[in-house]
Amino acid sequence: MAMVQPKSQKLRLLTTHLLLLIFIAAIMFPLLMVIAISLREGNFATGSLIPDTISWEHWRLALGFSVEHADGRVTPPPFPVLLWLWNSIKVAGITAIGIVALSTTCAYAFARMRFPGKATLLKGMLIFQMFPAVLSLVALYALFDRLGQYIPFVGLNTHGGVIFA
Repeated sequence: MAMVQPKSQKLRLLTTHLLLLIFIAAIMFPLLMVIAISLREGNFATGSLIPDTISWEHWRLALGFSVEHADGRVTPPPFPVLLWLWNSIKVAGITAIGIVALSTTCAYAFARMRFPGKATLLKGMLIFQMFPAVLSLVALYALFDRLGQYIPFVGLNTHGGVIFA
């Protein structure tokens, strides 16, 4: 880039940066409002962007901890969010490890080894990838419903079923 820029290029650069800052401010404002409302006491959505007193009761309830109010009432958490988060991390981690292990060994076999039916299997995989995954939902439901009767670990509504699906 040249050391000396024409005035029109400087103006265009300044205008671009100004428009980007306005765009970022428009994007960030709703996020800041949600955070500000979550730090207020009670269920009030009115007031300034920065709350007068900061209260963490909404965050405690959202993370699954009970809240004790000034008058002695205890509000239990409505949902076990941290348990749900741990379940999601566990299922995603095990699934990712399984997929990487399976796909790397299969890719190595298809790339380096000769075996009968290799071309047919590759064409079959290509054809299966042409169809959307939604088409298999009913079949997967029926499969895991029936499989859960014999092997409960991989049935419906289990971690094993979600991992293998």
